Amino acid sequence: MNSQFIKPTHRRWTYISPDKQHRHELDHILANGKYITDVSVVPSFTNGSDHRMLRANVHINAKQAKFEQVKRRKPPRRVLDPTAALLATENLDSCEDQDIDKEYDTLVHALKKAQDAAVTIPTNHSRNRLKTVRDCYCRKGDSQTDQTPTSRPCPKSADKR
Repeated sequence: MNSQFIKPTHRRWTYISPDKQHRHELDHILANGKYITDVSVVPSFTNGSDHRMLRANVHINAKQAKFEQVKRRKPPRRVLDPTAALLATENLDSCEDQDIDKEYDTLVHALKKAQDAAVTIPTNHSRNRLKTVRDCYCRKGDSQTDQTPTSRPCPKSADKR
């Protein structure tokens, strides 16, 4: 990143050789470039080393960072069931034709069919949340008059009345 933000030569070097004749730009800040706005050398800070300290200006958008964290939490859309995959691959029909393109198309069709048979869609998390909320209302003994999915009386409490 130090070479990306152009500075004068007296502000670029980060390492000086033991004979004090050669100056090199050795130390770098490795980071995602979209968050770094400037990199520079701290000239007046003495740390007892032959290296000078680097500083970087970092600009982080809190809303974007939060969005990226939420974006990564999405559950997988499809889950492979190994036993179903094994059964689906055992039932594949293999035919050898003279035309290789036709044989390839048959193979692709058979593999897609086996994949569809072996893949299951995970349960919908919103339904699980609604069921949990409904169970909480049942345990609480809350009887409300509106008939929303979360406020319907549970079957157990209806039997007790």
